[in-house]
Amino acid sequence: MTSKFFLPGGKTWGATILRPTDKDLPSLKMKYLCEALAGRTGRLVEIGSSAGKHLRSLMALGYPFEYYGIDIDRDSLNFGQRIAPSVLFIVGDGHRLPYRQESFDAVLLVDFLEHVENPKLAADEARRILRRGGVLCIFVPCEGNPLSIYSLFKRIFGFNVKGPAGGHVQDFRLSDIAELVSEPGYRIVSVYYSYHMLGALMDFVLFVFVYVSRSIETLYWRHNRYYHGTGDNSSVAVVVFNAALTCMNRLAFLESHWLRRRSHLACGVHVTLTKA
Repeated sequence: MTSKFFLPGGKTWGATILRPTDKDLPSLKMKYLCEALAGRTGRLVEIGSSAGKHLRSLMALGYPFEYYGIDIDRDSLNFGQRIAPSVLFIVGDGHRLPYRQESFDAVLLVDFLEHVENPKLAADEARRILRRGGVLCIFVPCEGNPLSIYSLFKRIFGFNVKGPAGGHVQDFRLSDIAELVSEPGYRIVSVYYSYHMLGALMDFVLFVFVYVSRSIETLYWRHNRYYHGTGDNSSVAVVVFNAALTCMNRLAFLESHWLRRRSHLACGVHVTLTKA
């Protein structure tokens, strides 16, 4: 399992709380999680939790779960344990989960499967630990769609820029995710799409700059308001960067919200399933 959180001063994921009412792409993911988990209780685990951004956001919103997080990066989990001591974090590999069969009422796989070498095995492990009647919430970027700007870049330059810049080792197509979730015993509750033309273009251009520019890389991973909050750094570069990020996210959110039922040109998919 590849971690999404690195210390110190590296790729950081998990320092802020997400609100489903905000008009940006991270909060749109949280909105769909909240819809899927409404009225549910019991034990919830996020696989690839890093420092527990989604777990702490759900806790702050009052969702009455017993929370667990697992990631392969010990530093991120230690950080998460300090800021959320009520979450039970453990170090572990998403391909071989250290949990008993059918031991959780809800499982989250958010921005995770694209980081692992064997997504089918990781998805099977998530299914193994999910109880009957439990809910599985998935978000996966689909940068391998043939008409996506990521695929165009890869055909020209031979690699997906989200690999070196974002740690992605999988270039999923929407059809790949459909195959993963079509296993017998699952019932699909909802499917939403995001990162259409504008959202994908915004994401792609941003990560191209992260890849080619050390200063942009530093701004993105150390001063990104969606990862760290606004903080106390008021340098012109940080203020301008976050203002641009906020504006682009607002526009991409509106596009994704408007086209949430449209798979055409979407490079992100949100799926909620229950286990029969």
